[in-house]
Amino acid sequence: CALPIYKFIKTLAVFGLIILAFFSLVPLFNLLYEALKVKDILSVLSGSINEFLFSVFTSVLSAVLCIIPAIIFAYLYYKSKHKILLISGAALSFMIPSAICGLSLIKMWNITLLQSIYESPFMPTIAMISRFAFIEALIISFALLRLDKALLENLRIYNPGLLGSFLCIVSLIWRECLAGILIVFALSMSEFGVTLLVTPAGYQTITIKIYNYLHYGASDIVAVLCLFMLLI
Repeated sequence: CALPIYKFIKTLAVFGLIILAFFSLVPLFNLLYEALKVKDILSVLSGSINEFLFSVFTSVLSAVLCIIPAIIFAYLYYKSKHKILLISGAALSFMIPSAICGLSLIKMWNITLLQSIYESPFMPTIAMISRFAFIEALIISFALLRLDKALLENLRIYNPGLLGSFLCIVSLIWRECLAGILIVFALSMSEFGVTLLVTPAGYQTITIKIYNYLHYGASDIVAVLCLFMLLI
């Protein structure tokens, strides 16, 4: 009885992989087809280098800084007796649509006291942290739960200080931290809704530039930029 079930599950898995490959390869081939229409690909890429660099800078900074609130949340999650309520509340920041998140950040930061920060190039980073810190918090929380409680108890007894405790925890779960950083980096690079609203004048992410080209019907240039983002 177990053998037919195993074969059925294996067939479903193969069928699922075929569907996944189809929905992945069709857009990829379409992008390649459109990109080949561009005669000078290097000039397109060189004309967008500033947007690429700004996007990479914002995404890397966001992914790294997300570690701080993520570890604080992971500690609270580890100590909490109401883990489901805590994680459900924290998930709201990720579930809120990006447009609403952007408008909320504008309302919060566009005041006289915080005007210098609101008009700075770090505003998209703040937006990315508010959107995606939950992802790293989730990964690190579950990683912390898997650690031996004796390790954390020794850390509490020896009390190496705030920075020392932070570095010790990161050294124990560095793989999970790296996974969270990479996921947040990828999400930040592709984020459009919130960056469109909070990016200050004089700066532009690559997703905003892609949207502008798409708005004016330059699908071939859009394909080149999207393929370059895939390579990153």
